Amino acid sequence: MDGKLPKFGFPRLLKAVEDYAASARCENDLDRDVVLERMRHQFQVDADVLLRRGFDKAYRRVVEGV
Repeated sequence: MDGKLPKFGFPRLLKAVEDYAASARCENDLDRDVVLERMRHQFQVDADVLLRRGFDKAYRRVVEGV
């Protein structure tokens, strides 16, 4: 990478969490830290970038139904 962060916003992050949740095999797959790590790898960014872009909101909406 050339040092620039990939461009993505909340809608793309929400869709990625939804897709991952739909493919989860067990409840442990939906643990917040597991999902965060999966998204970190998928978007190739540090966890703090995901958190700033709304990971917790997306996680709560999809996994907790909030």
